[in-house]
Amino acid sequence: MDYAISSYIPTIGALLNHRISKPSSGSTADIANPFKMLAIVQTKSLPNTLHELRAIQRHIPSDALVALGHPPSTPLATVSEVLRHLSTASIVHFACHGNQNLGNPLKSALLLDNGGKLSVERIMQHDMRNAQLAFLCACETAMGEREVPDESMHLGAALLFAGFKGVVATMW
Repeated sequence: MDYAISSYIPTIGALLNHRISKPSSGSTADIANPFKMLAIVQTKSLPNTLHELRAIQRHIPSDALVALGHPPSTPLATVSEVLRHLSTASIVHFACHGNQNLGNPLKSALLLDNGGKLSVERIMQHDMRNAQLAFLCACETAMGEREVPDESMHLGAALLFAGFKGVVATMW
C-alpha cells in the first residue's frame, strides 16, 4: 500500500464518464482517429529515461509514435510541442520531473524542456477525445496532501478529468 494503488477514481463523475464511454467498434471513427503514442522523456536530467524510450520504440511502430525530449534524434519536449500532440494521442508516456503545488493544485505541473511547466490548468483546457492511457513516470503525480487526504486534485486526476480513460501515476 505504501508503493502502489491498485485502483483509483478521484470522483464519481470520473467513474461515470469511464463507464459511459463507448468501446471502439472498428468503424470509420477509428480511421479518423488512428492509434498514436506520445512519449516525453527528459534524457538530459534523467538519463535512464532513454531506456524507457528505447523500450517503447521496440514495441510501437515509428509511424504511430511521437517521441519528444531526446535531441538531436527527437524534438525538445517544450510545453507548446507537447500540447500540439497531446490532444490526438491515444497513449501518453511522461518520463520527466513533476511538481505538486499544495497551495494552488491547478499549478501542479510536469516539468519539461527549456524550463517549461505543463500545468494541471493547461492540461484540463484540452479536449482529448482519443485519450486512452497516460503513464506518468514522474515525481508527485498522485501524491496528494497529508493534511487534506480527501483532496484529489493532482496530475493523475487532472488527466482523468481531461478525458483519459486510465492513468498510471506515482506517489513518490
